[in-house]
Amino acid sequence: VQLEEVGRKAASLGQQADEFVTALKGGNKIQGNWGEGILAKTLEDSGLVRDVNYVEQEGTREDRPDVTVFDGHGHKVFIDAKVNITDFTAAMNAENEGRAEDAAELMKRHAGSVREQVRKLAAKNYPKQLQGEEPVIMFMPSEATYSAAVRADPELIAFANAQKVAIATPQMLLSFLMLFRLGIVHQQVEKNNLEIGKRAQQI
Repeated sequence: VQLEEVGRKAASLGQQADEFVTALKGGNKIQGNWGEGILAKTLEDSGLVRDVNYVEQEGTREDRPDVTVFDGHGHKVFIDAKVNITDFTAAMNAENEGRAEDAAELMKRHAGSVREQVRKLAAKNYPKQLQGEEPVIMFMPSEATYSAAVRADPELIAFANAQKVAIATPQMLLSFLMLFRLGIVHQQVEKNNLEIGKRAQQI
């Protein structure tokens, strides 16, 4: 099967198929850069402001998340982007070539790699290191790879929740961040109303 066909199937949320194909053809660094690019676009689309509502990791330190989101009241949400497309691509190839058993086995491997990334992310224990109890989000930049992993491993979400890790696709993360931003706006409005009330009493 042509990589372009796989790219078209996996492209979602407006991302271009050729960008996904480039990630498929590239090594870990290219795939990682692609995933980070999708995360950056999702953050931008949410309306949050970089270096105001969230900060990105600087450098390559393993003890810090890719993105930390703030609500202005001391609460944080930690986000790490994880790309899982190697076994997924191989499974899609096998399926299109009529090798159903191989495809099923490769999809199990794909789901297993997602489980392992959840386990490793939980082991980093960001909340403890950053003095908080906030959730950790594992961002999967492809809706298709997420759906395939859940189908192959129906207990995956429950496993992640038990590890205090929430798996999110671009659409899921965008919805969450927009609600998060709405909460920030309401907090600012309440703060402004309190200031106006105090000034009115002084007058």
